Amino acid sequence: MEEVKRQGQFVVVEGMDGSGKSECTAVLAELLRQIPPNPEVVQTYEVGGTPIGKKLRELCFRSRQDDGETVDPVARMLMIYASRLQHLRNVVLPATAAGKTVVSDRYVPSTRVYQGAIDKLNPLLDQLDKVDGMTILAQPADVYVYLAVDPEVAYKRGVARTNVDNDTYKNNLAKAYLIRDAYDAHMARYMNRPDCQIYHLDANQPLEEVHKSLVYVAHQIALRSQTMPLLTTGSPASPEPSVLSEKGWSTAQLPLSAAIEARMKGR
Repeated sequence: MEEVKRQGQFVVVEGMDGSGKSECTAVLAELLRQIPPNPEVVQTYEVGGTPIGKKLRELCFRSRQDDGETVDPVARMLMIYASRLQHLRNVVLPATAAGKTVVSDRYVPSTRVYQGAIDKLNPLLDQLDKVDGMTILAQPADVYVYLAVDPEVAYKRGVARTNVDNDTYKNNLAKAYLIRDAYDAHMARYMNRPDCQIYHLDANQPLEEVHKSLVYVAHQIALRSQTMPLLTTGSPASPEPSVLSEKGWSTAQLPLSAAIEARMKGR
């Protein structure tokens, strides 16, 4: 009898620059690895996540160079879509089909905020999402973790970072408010959808406090995995009894690796 696995989950961590998104993505991925049934977790990111995606990222966020050429917003958006297609086809879909959990730093919501709302390309995005062969790019993730943060807090954190390649979208506080409002509006679309789950976390707190919420989220994601479709190449078999239950999990913090602890303290 073939081994029975469940379809893996695609988990996306979203939030504006300065929300602690990248750090929380790493923490959540490690927490998921520690919770039974201890799935194999693939941590990834957009724009990028593949060799081709990384090259496209360099082009997307290049600043004005000596040649005087700047990136047209539509060209940037198309490169982001090309990177996403590579990412889905080569990383996300193969991993979830193998029963792995994928945790990504950014996905569709970021495109809808930065390219759609800020660059005012939502009408074009709406059209592209309906084109044959492109509809996959608009499919929702299984789980969204939205790190909501006050624009002033996010802006101060963001401008404190140097050598970041996407500075074009965080060059003034007024734009930070526009980005926050666009995120709130877009993430509200996932509320009450039957095909995905969203967790709304207060990212104004220090990362150590946000981590406590991530423990709960990781537990809920692990519970949700038990409802994912079964994957089997042989005759049907009964899955192993669940090792998790609503009452059988402590929300006490799980130990983190030294690398993650260092990242948390470096905030």
